[in-house]
Amino acid sequence: MPADGEKVRTEQLANDPRVLDKVQDQEGQIHYRYGTDRVALWFSADDVLNNPKKVFGALVKRGFGFHSRKPQDALLAALDEYTSIREALVASRPGWVNDAIYVFGDGTLVREDGLDSEILITFELDGRFTPVGEITAWKAGVEKIVGGEPLATFLLSYAFVGPLLRFAPAYIVNPSVELVGPAECGKTTFAILAASVYAGDPNSEVGGGDTWNFSEMSFDELRSPRRDSLLFLDEQNAMDMALKASGKLAFKQSSSSGRRRPGESPDKGVRLALLSTANEASRDAMQGAADSVAAAGSRTCTIKFEGPIMTVCPEGYSEPQEAMNDLREFCDQEYATAGRKFVAGVAKHVKEHGADALREQIRLFIDEFRSWIPSKKAPARVVNTFALTYAAGRLARKWGTLPAFEQPVAKAVQTIFDLASSTTVTPEPKDINWALKRTRSVLDKNTDGIKDLSEGGGLLLWGPPFAYRKTVRKIATYYVPTKNLKRALGPDCQLVLQRLKAGGKLKSEGGKKPKLSIKAPTFVPLDGERVYCITL
Repeated sequence: MPADGEKVRTEQLANDPRVLDKVQDQEGQIHYRYGTDRVALWFSADDVLNNPKKVFGALVKRGFGFHSRKPQDALLAALDEYTSIREALVASRPGWVNDAIYVFGDGTLVREDGLDSEILITFELDGRFTPVGEITAWKAGVEKIVGGEPLATFLLSYAFVGPLLRFAPAYIVNPSVELVGPAECGKTTFAILAASVYAGDPNSEVGGGDTWNFSEMSFDELRSPRRDSLLFLDEQNAMDMALKASGKLAFKQSSSSGRRRPGESPDKGVRLALLSTANEASRDAMQGAADSVAAAGSRTCTIKFEGPIMTVCPEGYSEPQEAMNDLREFCDQEYATAGRKFVAGVAKHVKEHGADALREQIRLFIDEFRSWIPSKKAPARVVNTFALTYAAGRLARKWGTLPAFEQPVAKAVQTIFDLASSTTVTPEPKDINWALKRTRSVLDKNTDGIKDLSEGGGLLLWGPPFAYRKTVRKIATYYVPTKNLKRALGPDCQLVLQRLKAGGKLKSEGGKKPKLSIKAPTFVPLDGERVYCITL
């Protein structure tokens, strides 16, 4: 009986929540492990001090009772009393721990440092990054369905950029590529293919990716589990309108630092490649000065399609759409194997030749690609993105990770670069100056159809006026029936009006459902018809 009682008491002690461990990592940061022998989790001293809500929330999710202040204070006291500390190599997030150790989002490692020391994984594991299938089956499936598509060659090469950013020249910023095209042209399916290099999720509409439906503060959280790899965000239409108009995220993505918060140092070394989809180029949705729009545009490579991306039907399919559907299903069956093979190739190269040799190889590939591009054909950041993609593709081919595409990597990347440079560089910035120019052009073209409401009247018009003008103290205000301006400006109408409103040149209607038009004032003989009120 005493023996049985001692056994029960021992089990109770083993399953009593307590501080289990305390370590100092390779960067001098402190981490605690709390829980039982069955369930436990790691958290950092920084989070305890600066984000206790995050710590206690994670504990509650694991089943520990920290809903009230009393147990929270007891835990803090227990941390103070736990004086034992040891040194350890810690992976507090996925990606490179050092030049020879890489941790994936599911906690598995690629390690080529030749040591057997413990590596502590302190971040929350994510099953989307657990490999499904085999690399040989993934490559064979890709070759069968999209082996003849230059975009597939480019996107898979681009997917391998993330692990190379640590070794790339310092002037290369985090890259961003957006696929732009009409609905159902295939851009999301191609992006899911790229994401399948590292992750997948059969229960998600976007595979191993996420959507743009998040707040600005959430962007760093989305980037964290994709460090040193690829983040795919689908459908910019879901983005917060203020974020879309400001273009902020183009600048946040290009930076390798996280957001600085009071009393904290910004998160460093946030390196990853971003891939997104949209119906409209991000720079065209921006509202701001021409310089700001151009700066954001130089950080984003826009690849625009006017119709279906896949136009040639692969062998074995009756039509391209059938092949695209098969590709989408395939990405739910084979994923997260190619990224592991590529990272293993990087780590092995570093082990055998050194990190500097890899940096030099990447630089040579970049210089080779840049030598093919005429000067000033595209912003330097855009050229750098394609040059690093070329380097990643060449290395992926060398290490047996890239499928056997019909086009060589060089030709495919150049083909997509030509497509991107034509949409990234040539269009005029669609800012307030552009909107004013378009508006004045329309009014000048229809000057004979504008009725002057100012004192003294104006010319007698035959037929309904195109617009009405009222001038006060040399400032002209135009009242243009909505149907007239929409017909004159065509597809640009909405964007022109948004730019005019942002620039204080358009009077709009507020309320729960704000409108860009207003009811015609009583002095405009339109019997309350809706008009656009523009001041020039």
